Amino acid sequence: MMTPLLQLLCAGDILSTAQADELTTQVQAQSVSALTAVMASGIISAEALADYLSSQLNLRQIRLEKYPYDEFCRQLNITELALRYQALPVEVSEEWLVLAAGDPSIPQLREDFQFVTGLHIELVLCNADSLQSALKDLRQPKQPSHAAQHQPEAQIREEESHYDSSLSPDDSNPISQYLHQVLYEAWQQKASDIHFEPYEFSYRIRMRLNGILVTTHAPPHNISRRLASHIKVLADLNIAERRLPQDGRIKFSADKKTGIDLRVSVLPAQWGEKIVIRLLNIKTQALEIDHLGYTDHQLHLFRQSIHKPQGMILITGPTGSGKTITLYSALNEINTDSKNISTVEDPVEISLSGINQVQINEKIGLSFSQTLRAMLRQDPDIIMVGEIRDKETATIALRAAQTGHLVFSTLHTNSARATFVRLQQMGFESYLLNSAIRLIVAQRLVRRLCPLCKQPITKPPAISSQLNPGAVIFQANPQGCHACIGGYQGRMGLFEMLLPGAENHPHTGNGVYIVNEMPSKTAPKENNTLWQDGIRKVEQGLTSVEELYRVLESPGSYEDNQ
Repeated sequence: MMTPLLQLLCAGDILSTAQADELTTQVQAQSVSALTAVMASGIISAEALADYLSSQLNLRQIRLEKYPYDEFCRQLNITELALRYQALPVEVSEEWLVLAAGDPSIPQLREDFQFVTGLHIELVLCNADSLQSALKDLRQPKQPSHAAQHQPEAQIREEESHYDSSLSPDDSNPISQYLHQVLYEAWQQKASDIHFEPYEFSYRIRMRLNGILVTTHAPPHNISRRLASHIKVLADLNIAERRLPQDGRIKFSADKKTGIDLRVSVLPAQWGEKIVIRLLNIKTQALEIDHLGYTDHQLHLFRQSIHKPQGMILITGPTGSGKTITLYSALNEINTDSKNISTVEDPVEISLSGINQVQINEKIGLSFSQTLRAMLRQDPDIIMVGEIRDKETATIALRAAQTGHLVFSTLHTNSARATFVRLQQMGFESYLLNSAIRLIVAQRLVRRLCPLCKQPITKPPAISSQLNPGAVIFQANPQGCHACIGGYQGRMGLFEMLLPGAENHPHTGNGVYIVNEMPSKTAPKENNTLWQDGIRKVEQGLTSVEELYRVLESPGSYEDNQ
């Protein structure tokens, strides 16, 4: 297909159709630009070409040698883009970038520079010979200095110890630069997930901030396939496979010292591949149980339970309720040289020093149950099972808890009481559960009100009877302030705890209750449920009533589902 430049030259009778066809063949066969082919043919001089294009495209001409284009390339990190499009930056302002090109008719030239720099683009013409000379200078690699060639060994070791990343801010590919920008923003804003979503005529990027999805970017929709392919390359996925879901991981350097694990999920959708990236940054997480948000009594009970020599501790709740951080915080607390701690996970979300972590791989038959059996032959003191997914895994875990091991795991249930019921429905007798399970913790995450801009409100009639008469409650300021996002600042936990077997736990209350045999609706619940823990935190001005209804619905429907 004839390029726009050759079409323009044909229209002005500078090229015949035969000459244009010959140059088109040359462009395709030799993978050179149309501008390079035209200049090599000698059909028109560089000065005459610039004059002709200036008149046809109504663009001003500049003398390239007057401008610090090399400095602008470095500042904007667009050297590779400039070489690819044979266009150089000659003027930069707060909102505009002026690009000098020998062939301004190249498709996507303006759009790609605007996309990468975020600036409006003005195109100007320059002499093609001067441009080729400038591009040649730009291509010349800088020779390393003598000092750089003889770095001290200690410095080399220090550089090698930096986080080994598949994606760093030094990548010069425009798509890589844009992806790095998105990931860096997500890291700065402490997002947990990033959603890349293609549609028929648009493309949307959303981030989950404080548990809520927020649209943050709307790049051109034609970026969809290029961005998806780039992410898949980084995640070591099959870029040719667009029909089946794929999962992978990327290491990302937010800065020279901060490495972040990214979990990538690719799903074929109607208009392209929808990609979700989960950010796992251990350095942003305070893995200490004192920071989880327990009441003093809950904290005492939790700490007491995780230091027991044997038994099972279950953390329950839906996806995104903070179960992983609770588990890792507990393991971090009890991790000592005298303990052999092993985990089986899918996937390993946070690497903990001194703990043997195994990631399952169902494709090769490495399942939770198989790994758990092998771990029990490894002289373990403490075992963490990422999730109890079936009766076989539950059976092995419960048996381990009864034979001298401390076992941690999770279940997806609505409440602590429902966890007990779920295990009974799997076929486990109440006496077995009471003897094996030391503690069940149900939890949710609610957004924390910004202390700087939260607004006092009148108590809603629907819950006024549940609040202390003197309590002052607050709502989020929708406009937010400099310190928050929409009136909220981070998240906090709501908890309820269940102790199977009253005989071993005579002192309960304040967020803890006991169940003997089959839990019933008549079990003590005052101040013990997730809802009541939420009400306490509303009274303390830590969260809002709207947040309680968002994560727990209403107290009536919540109780009905337990």
